[in-house]
Amino acid sequence: MRNLGASATTCRVRIDGNTATGYQKGGIIANGNVDVTITDNVVDGLAPSPFIARNGIQLGFGATGMIKRNQVSNNEYTGPENFSAAGVLLVAGPYFFGSPYSVGAQIDQNTISENDVGVWVAELDGSGNPPATMTNVKVVNNTISKAGFTNPYQAGVSDSGNNDKIIANRISGAGYDPSFPGRFAVDADPSATNRAKVHANK
Repeated sequence: MRNLGASATTCRVRIDGNTATGYQKGGIIANGNVDVTITDNVVDGLAPSPFIARNGIQLGFGATGMIKRNQVSNNEYTGPENFSAAGVLLVAGPYFFGSPYSVGAQIDQNTISENDVGVWVAELDGSGNPPATMTNVKVVNNTISKAGFTNPYQAGVSDSGNNDKIIANRISGAGYDPSFPGRFAVDADPSATNRAKVHANK
């Protein structure tokens, strides 16, 4: 779903109960002036890719809504570029083609496995810094796992935003073990995000 450009009309869409497998760049994508509910889908990249960093579910460039109770798996990049793939990706802000922020999105109760980054929230101002604007994204109650280390950067949840909540997620597997370089259970470094609320993750 894409509603880009100067349209003042918000498209409201529900994507429910689908199966998406073996896609190229993205399994389910909602970009622009979109309020979307994405529920109870199976999104499977099927295998690591040396060609493209695919993402399972993407909200981008101002889109917002609810991503809930989906199964998202096998988005892994093994090529030579400095990229990582994401199970769920939220990408917005002026740094990305001058887009608006995605405010208030909720990523809740998903099962996310074998992705370089389980949930990746990347909202940046025009200079590539975390925004002064509150983005208020909630990443809560998800089950996120990765067994191994296939990419130089792996995280259960990675956040760049303002006042985002990362709460009560169950993050497991050696792929997200912070004892090793390049692996993080939750990557919410204050230099890369503003006022993230991180607690009760296991």
